[in-house]
Amino acid sequence: MSPFTVEIMSETPTSLLVIGAGLPRTGTTSMKKALEIIYNQPCYHGYELVTRKQCDIAKWQMLVDEVRTTGSEGKIHKCLSEILDCYVGVTDAQSCAFYRELMSTYPDSKVVLTVRDKNDWLASFRQVVMPKSDDPRKIHMDEGKRRAGIPIELDILLTDSLKLAFQKEDIDFDDDAMLLECYEKYIKALQENIPSERLLVHRFGDGWEPLCRFLNVDVPANISYPVANNQSDLQRLRELIKNANYLNPDKETRNQALLVIQCAETVEISSSSTDFSLTHFDKLWSSFCIVIRARNYIVAVWVKSIVEIMCETPTSLLIIGAGLPRTGTMSMKKALETIFSQPCYHGFEIMTGKQFDIPKWQMLVDEVRTTHCEEKIHRYLSEILYCYVAVTDVPSCAFYRELMNIHPYAKVVLTVRDKDDWLNSFRQVIMPKSDDPSKKQFEEAKRLAGVPIEWDKLLTDSLKLAFQKEDIDFDDDAMLLECYEKHNKTLQENIPPTRLLVHRLGDGWEPLCRFLNVDVPANIPYPKMNQLSDMIKLRDLIKKFGSVEEVARMHPGIM
Repeated sequence: MSPFTVEIMSETPTSLLVIGAGLPRTGTTSMKKALEIIYNQPCYHGYELVTRKQCDIAKWQMLVDEVRTTGSEGKIHKCLSEILDCYVGVTDAQSCAFYRELMSTYPDSKVVLTVRDKNDWLASFRQVVMPKSDDPRKIHMDEGKRRAGIPIELDILLTDSLKLAFQKEDIDFDDDAMLLECYEKYIKALQENIPSERLLVHRFGDGWEPLCRFLNVDVPANISYPVANNQSDLQRLRELIKNANYLNPDKETRNQALLVIQCAETVEISSSSTDFSLTHFDKLWSSFCIVIRARNYIVAVWVKSIVEIMCETPTSLLIIGAGLPRTGTMSMKKALETIFSQPCYHGFEIMTGKQFDIPKWQMLVDEVRTTHCEEKIHRYLSEILYCYVAVTDVPSCAFYRELMNIHPYAKVVLTVRDKDDWLNSFRQVIMPKSDDPSKKQFEEAKRLAGVPIEWDKLLTDSLKLAFQKEDIDFDDDAMLLECYEKHNKTLQENIPPTRLLVHRLGDGWEPLCRFLNVDVPANIPYPKMNQLSDMIKLRDLIKKFGSVEEVARMHPGIM
């Protein structure tokens, strides 16, 4: 793996295709699920901020502040691209505030504006999103959110995002008439300012046909248009409450919770009803509020659990790349992306679009070394790798055991090469010896390429973890070769052959596709990425011209 990569080498097959500009409580979760069914790739929704992506709250807030103040287009585009990397669509509160910027960042994307009757919207907004300040339920809702681990910063982001969407800083969120006026003005502004060929107004109950026609895709066969918060979700929530132990509720509280679910399930719902969410979800919420006046347990379980149900996507980690860097991991990344048409995580992600992952990986390394709390490790890995179909390279090769545990159906691919060739490539591209005359220029080139110094520590710590050896001397060639061979041997001895493929440099498509039970891609050569000669040439050019950008300008062919 080379530290001298450029953006093009980190590209994935996923690009944002659909911008959901609808306000919260207009069917945004149903739209999220619909887009995921159509594209079989994840769609970003506000619920991500509650479950897997709380780290994004600060980024969205920074975006709001940037738009309000200097409005630097470069910063805004970069931040949006970073947050939405590997998502095919985006809906709900944050995206509706940034639909203009998103349209500029993704000029080929289309815009879907979800709408509903304004009075139904207001009633649902009050019930679920933002009760009035003097509403007796507000205190219970807020306490329930805190118990569920939802940070108060999310409340600030919500109000700021709505102010930005409504283009009105002095909005009084307790004023129903003002909210209705803002709702109507917002919808009207989008319809007037976005070309009709780029905009679809999707009303509650419209279903598949207008959406699929607009996106030029087939209507999914034998699949009903999604209706969020449906009966099956309630049944799953019942089981979650039965089995929940993270709040340690007493028996009486659990019984109260189950009674509320039972009452809510008696509400008759038609999946084709245009006021489904208002008649069902809001009655359910009202039922909860009866109990949470005395107990906050139910709302805490509701908020923490139901969002996990609603946030599920069709993307799950299928392949764990356990090969060490410089064993063909980038070629394997590209091969897996070709096979699955979904993104594969690689060390390059960290040095280009995902530098904010460095502290997360470092936390993981430290956690495994010290307390080894399984719950924390699983949570961190799931958050980092959410929406990726596979992972290869360092630091993930150090976590193949944990990843196998989290993803019991995932298969493991161990990329290998001749040990002496590996060491030579490792010294040239990853880690020269301390006394190597080129070491200083090597480090300078990394900084010029924008590789943060924190990456160096993560690299060495990850390799120590992969090799299961804390006292390794990285200047000792013999020790490195011994560690390399031991790593490969350990995997082959401990992973069942039905779950492991040893893929040697040059093996190509056939053994990989046979192992994954997929067809060999027609008329597509197996990828050959990051060959040593190319990496050395790129390193020398960065040193000569002073930046990756200048190399790209002077020598576009190498990029």
